[in-house]
Amino acid sequence: MTPVTSAPPNWYPDPTDASSVRYWDGLQWTDHRAPAPPVAPGHGLAYGTAPAKAAATPDGVPLAGLGYRFLARIVDSLILGVAQLLVAIPLLPGLVRGLEDFVDRADADTQGGYAVNPIAFYTETGLLRFFFIMIVAGLVLSAVYTVTLVHLRGATLGKSLAGVRVRPWGMEARPSWAQSWQRWLSGEAAGAVVGIYQLLDYLFPVWDPRKQAVHDKWPDTVVVAARSGSVPR
Repeated sequence: MTPVTSAPPNWYPDPTDASSVRYWDGLQWTDHRAPAPPVAPGHGLAYGTAPAKAAATPDGVPLAGLGYRFLARIVDSLILGVAQLLVAIPLLPGLVRGLEDFVDRADADTQGGYAVNPIAFYTETGLLRFFFIMIVAGLVLSAVYTVTLVHLRGATLGKSLAGVRVRPWGMEARPSWAQSWQRWLSGEAAGAVVGIYQLLDYLFPVWDPRKQAVHDKWPDTVVVAARSGSVPR
């Protein structure tokens, strides 16, 4: 059996059985096999060419479908949104007073023939301070909630409800603290800085051969079905 020494870890045609694919871990063939995907007449999978997108991890755990992951994200967003709202409540009276004071000053300036500085709406009312506090609070809450639960339980509350969990790609284990932080930093934190990144991150499993999101690449994690009723879609 000739090893595919230059190939990255993935499913490849089994050199000992043309009807199967076999997992290559980057160094050697593993004992994990699966039926080869169907191919169009006149075409075939060349040796060392990856087949269709993986449906399971190397040890046979089904990968989670995009619909389940979307449901988990919605639930987690609602939970974090409620927590962020609780943080905002004590700040609202001061914000309202600042807005009322600005409106009064703006009316007085207008009646006195003075131009109203539009930048003052943000700087003098406390609106910028409010937004800054809310952004920081949102990131802190997201980090504590996501990183802690992914490391300790392998899943946030949303993922548990959706029947999915996070694990390393190559072995059955909960993500380490480092992997949990790497997922959050390259996911929620990066998305807070670059808005379009969140859309790319969410859609990446559609074409990724391992169904990994962008934030799964750095820690080499993957989202799998947490129970037998959760099947890939």
